[in-house]
Amino acid sequence: GGACVGGYPKVGGVWPVQEWACLFVGRLLVDRVMVVASIGIVPRYLMRPLVLLTDHLRNYTARTERIAPLAGPAGSGEIRALRRAFNSLTARLRGRETTLIETMQKYQLITENSTDLITKHEPDGRITYASPVSARILGIPQAALVGHSLCEFGPPDDSSFLPDAVT
Repeated sequence: GGACVGGYPKVGGVWPVQEWACLFVGRLLVDRVMVVASIGIVPRYLMRPLVLLTDHLRNYTARTERIAPLAGPAGSGEIRALRRAFNSLTARLRGRETTLIETMQKYQLITENSTDLITKHEPDGRITYASPVSARILGIPQAALVGHSLCEFGPPDDSSFLPDAVT
């Protein structure tokens, strides 16, 4: 039994309508409280590793630092797999980044210590890089060459064929 509205007893083994309505509303309220609690607590617990990963990526700036593996709790299921994949990719990326930096340093060493003039050009002939030896060979500092075409610095009598030779 249980009294809801006036404590009606069963009448012929059947609960009165008011009692049914009271039990239904009571259980509906309990279920609703459980759902609201689940919505607030369960995602927070289950999504924490994913939120940490998202924050980690949002806070990363490629200009100032190298990307790092994700630290902290591993999570479970798909989140754990995502974390492992991210950390694996991060390790591979760091390896490639290290190789790229070493290659760039070697290239820089060669270009800055070469006795030959080395320049890099855009398709339109504009210089984007000139080695430091340009000051000794051409008498023009490397910074003065960048952004200009070699045609601008050539002898006037070569002006007819020089643009075709450079581009």
